[in-house]
Amino acid sequence: MYESIYKALQKIRNKKDRADAYDAICAYALYNQEPDLGTVSDAVAIAFELTRPVLDSARKKAESGKQGGSKPKAKGKQTAREKENEEEKEVEKENEIEIEKESLSLSAGGDIARARAATDYELLCIGLQPGEYLGITLELVEETRRVTEALYEKYLPGRPLAPYDYKKVFRYCGSSERAVLLDYAFEKAAVAGKLGDWRYIDGIMDRLFVRGVETEAQAREWDESRPDLNWEEDIQ
Repeated sequence: MYESIYKALQKIRNKKDRADAYDAICAYALYNQEPDLGTVSDAVAIAFELTRPVLDSARKKAESGKQGGSKPKAKGKQTAREKENEEEKEVEKENEIEIEKESLSLSAGGDIARARAATDYELLCIGLQPGEYLGITLELVEETRRVTEALYEKYLPGRPLAPYDYKKVFRYCGSSERAVLLDYAFEKAAVAGKLGDWRYIDGIMDRLFVRGVETEAQAREWDESRPDLNWEEDIQ
């Protein structure tokens, strides 16, 4: 495991996706097990494809080292261990360069990506700083824009949208179910006179998550079971 891989994976904010990425990378590195990229999220697939060349290179170098015979003898005051440390640092440096090359390839639309990565400009349009998240695809950016514009057209027609609004919606566009629940949260905010109040909307969404509510039907069932529910008091 290299520090650069760890830092890259830390950019995956969704903990489940980050855990899936670790599992896929470790299984491949330790046991050469290929993950089924068709069953994981785009963030996990892209993270794996970014690190695969590094893992392959490290494996080849390790195998080459095993077949290379005895270790070179120490020269002068340099011990065999010191030389081995230098060689390990050199390998890690080479792998860091390979990661950088793969990252550039991805941002340029390289063929290793399952979907084209969003450009810095496209990320900024939805309020995200380049590098803030790993593996943001153009499809996710477009979905964020679509959901945001539909919500504001429905509940706040005519109100100008800011990058901050898109960024808040982006938080919930990782799954279609969460996007539907966001519409429910906007509806509740409208009833409470809190339209556009993201603190209130986030509070509703967080409460739904804590209760294990995953669908709009479950949310409305919760409403029916709690006719006296005051969302504002509950959130506070």
